[in-house]
Amino acid sequence: MIYEEVTQKGVGISIAPAVIKIDTTGTAFDLAQYSSATIVLTAGAYVDTTFVFTLTECDTSGGIYTDVASTDIVGTPISVETTSAAAQVGIIGYIGDKRYIKVVATKGGTASTGSIIGANIIGGFKRYSSA
Repeated sequence: MIYEEVTQKGVGISIAPAVIKIDTTGTAFDLAQYSSATIVLTAGAYVDTTFVFTLTECDTSGGIYTDVASTDIVGTPISVETTSAAAQVGIIGYIGDKRYIKVVATKGGTASTGSIIGANIIGGFKRYSSA
């Protein structure tokens, strides 16, 4: 038997897929209704811009976000490097205790063309049913 999970999940776009040339901070995702978070990172092949993805967290949506401790991240974020010849997708988990998280993409080098990147956050194990 296959079980559905749609009613137990929520998805948010932190960084909308686009050609990016600058450091980019994604939109916050509110984990108040969820007991888990999975972050899906996507990147096109390297053109002329490298990117490193990090995850930040905060207790309030408008507060000061800090980098998530490595002990609160499951898996390793992908990065766009000069050797990234193909598009890639990566997945990491967040096991911290803050209510809000954001994805940050930090650019390296000089960008004239940019790279295609994106990040989605999936909240799982919904705590409350929506009425």
